[in-house]
Amino acid sequence: MRNLIRAEFYKLRISKLFRNFLVWSFLTALMSVIIIRMMGTFISEASQEMLDRMLSNGVYNFGVIQVNTLPEMLNMTSLTAISSAFKNYFAIMLSAVFISMYLKEEHENGGIRNFVMKGFNKNQVLLSKYLATMAALALFLCAYFLGVIVMSMGMFGSLSLDSQFLIELALFFAVQVFLVASFASICFATAIFTQKATVVIINASMVLLGDMAINMMGLLTKGQLDLSKFWVLSYVSKLTPDSGYSLALVVGLVTVLISLVVANGRLKRMEFN
Repeated sequence: MRNLIRAEFYKLRISKLFRNFLVWSFLTALMSVIIIRMMGTFISEASQEMLDRMLSNGVYNFGVIQVNTLPEMLNMTSLTAISSAFKNYFAIMLSAVFISMYLKEEHENGGIRNFVMKGFNKNQVLLSKYLATMAALALFLCAYFLGVIVMSMGMFGSLSLDSQFLIELALFFAVQVFLVASFASICFATAIFTQKATVVIINASMVLLGDMAINMMGLLTKGQLDLSKFWVLSYVSKLTPDSGYSLALVVGLVTVLISLVVANGRLKRMEFN
């Protein structure tokens, strides 16, 4: 198992795709904060009618950020911007696309087949690849969150970095990484099933269409069926540094376990020649 993990991390280290996505994560974070700043200017000049269209379930949703009141957007602070780091789907989309493309390349280059043909246990092959891709994901999110913090403090002013705040911020980031990794586990399982380029479209679509499907089911059942309680990305977009994390962690853990069981079942049925 140790040799498998070493081999997977070596492949990541020499992967041009991995390095490119690491840079894109940081640059995307910088761009997201710039867009938030631009949205503040837009709001100050927009009509009330247009702003009312952004109001949904008591929250103003501007795509890159969600706020409870318009003054929060007009008087943006670093804390608000940082707390909203994962409310847009930039980092999640990058993660879904990376996992899809990386595993597609692995299938094409025989990355899974070669280990299985050498006699390694399929369970260990799957687990080592999963751990490596999740480690890569954690690095992407570190780069992304660092970019958000740096750009937010540069644009909206510095923060009071007391020990209590740093602990809350670190916990918030750790939980968000786990939840995004939980969603990425679904993408991982999908990529094990679908070994073609279409997996990129499928996983990217889940980011955008998941919430849409949940809202549609809510409308069709007149609010009696709330699937958002079971959809991990719903928690990613709702959490703030002062939120409670218990239910989100349970949903994330269940998502990971189901995804790995499904992926493992698929890999066991695959034949390699």
